[in-house]
Amino acid sequence: MKPSTNRIILSFFFYGMLGWIIETAFIYLSIHQYIARGWIQYGLPLIPLYGVCCPLLIKLLRRLRRKPVLIFAYSACFITVIEFIIGYILTFVFNYNFWNYSNLPFSYKGIIALPVSLSWGALSLLLVYWLDPKLKSLIYRLRRMPSEAISWSLALYSVICSVLFLDKYFF
Repeated sequence: MKPSTNRIILSFFFYGMLGWIIETAFIYLSIHQYIARGWIQYGLPLIPLYGVCCPLLIKLLRRLRRKPVLIFAYSACFITVIEFIIGYILTFVFNYNFWNYSNLPFSYKGIIALPVSLSWGALSLLLVYWLDPKLKSLIYRLRRMPSEAISWSLALYSVICSVLFLDKYFF
């Protein structure tokens, strides 16, 4: 069954918000300080990269569902490569480090670090085996009209946040 646009949008927001929670908690536990991440400054607790990468990762790993060790390894590698590329590009384009893992062991340029990569692998196991099935079940139970209104409202608000973000850095 092909996912509807509505389900894709809701998944994007769910994972983007979950990513915001994970990152906010990680930073707070690491340095005991709250740092506004993602689009929270626009009122939306969301990190879009999670909203894109989680569904993509689930799609890529679908055939490996019966091989958790491979899911762990592939996820850790895939997300680490994505994190490095995005981190490098953001540092180059904005001349600002959006995150810094320099204080962690086996860090490379402060953009990636082995403990974080291993965490991505573990989180991916949770994602594939527990979280995504629960989310799909919840989304399928939603009534069409309210879920479409919610998803499209969030999508419009997200576009506004993107414009504000880009305006802040480029104009």
